Amino acid sequence: MKMFGLALVLAIVISLLAVGCTTPAIKDQSQVVKQGVDNVNAQANSKMAAKGDTVFVDYVGSLQDGTVFDTSVQAVAQKAGLPSRASYAPLSFVVGAGQMIQGFDEGVIGMREGEEKLITIAPEKAYGTLQP
Repeated sequence: MKMFGLALVLAIVISLLAVGCTTPAIKDQSQVVKQGVDNVNAQANSKMAAKGDTVFVDYVGSLQDGTVFDTSVQAVAQKAGLPSRASYAPLSFVVGAGQMIQGFDEGVIGMREGEEKLITIAPEKAYGTLQP
């Protein structure tokens, strides 16, 4: 049996939503405004994601040609024509715990809450190169 890995470089746009804690559910529009103001005020003082932190990340995974193959954002999934999911939510994981592919894990280190970043993950730090 031949094994095939992903030979293309993956580009993943990630948006760090929270580092080390969760945000309570928003109950009404006034909380959205207050939370937005709180986030702006706290962003300068927010800590950077580091190994051992639990993070919540919205992401868009695409190939070099721009083809979106996965995302946590419903509007992006619909626009890309991806199959519908039962729910869409930020991805939660512990940085450095081996729960994610190496390149994704390393990509969030040093990010702050609310920051967006484009990372390119080489096959060696993703699923490997194509095996004949």
